[in-house]
Amino acid sequence: MGLTIDGCTFISCGTAVRAPSTIDIVAKNTVIQGCQKGFDLFDPEVMHKLDIPTDVNPEDIKAVIAELKKHPNATDQEMTETVARSKLGTVLGATERVTKVAASLIAIVKTGVSLWPDA
Repeated sequence: MGLTIDGCTFISCGTAVRAPSTIDIVAKNTVIQGCQKGFDLFDPEVMHKLDIPTDVNPEDIKAVIAELKKHPNATDQEMTETVARSKLGTVLGATERVTKVAASLIAIVKTGVSLWPDA
């Protein structure tokens, strides 16, 4: 399945197009001007493994990871509370889901793995 964008104009928006990186995109006769981000491509497999909905803004995930990195000596419980209080935590909702995602993000922070080259 692919995505065809033909004859579209995106002006002064946040993100013009958000799509999985696995999709074929064809953009013709399209203008993207003054947007914060033209194309936001995400890896659906990573989002799935982390149990994060694919409609979550990656910036919200990056913000939580940055906050966790500020307090490397915090306990896992304190880090989980940080995730729960974040914008990501509010999207995740249920305590069980927040705890599961927090555990994954804590492991990422503690091992130094980067989900994004610029994170």
